[in-house]
Amino acid sequence: MDQRLLTPGWGGELAQEELEFIQEELVRDKKLSFKWGFQPGKKRRPEWSIRNVAMWGHEDNRKENMKLARQRPKEITQTAIQSPKSRTETTTNQ
Repeated sequence: MDQRLLTPGWGGELAQEELEFIQEELVRDKKLSFKWGFQPGKKRRPEWSIRNVAMWGHEDNRKENMKLARQRPKEITQTAIQSPKSRTETTTNQ
């Protein structure tokens, strides 16, 4: 597997085997885990965290990688969905 995948921000969108390769290396290598923004002693690293750092990470900025590793993917919430009443108010106010 290409070792450049272990560089935060290099991998982009990961195939499943690339994700598995990175997961294994993060568990094996504590320095790498730290660089990616994870706590080296923890074995669990959510898939979305690894994908965030692989896509948007910074090779030399652990602080940014920490933010990415902890930033959950945006989910659709009830507040994001407009109710029919609020849609009607928007059209009548225009």
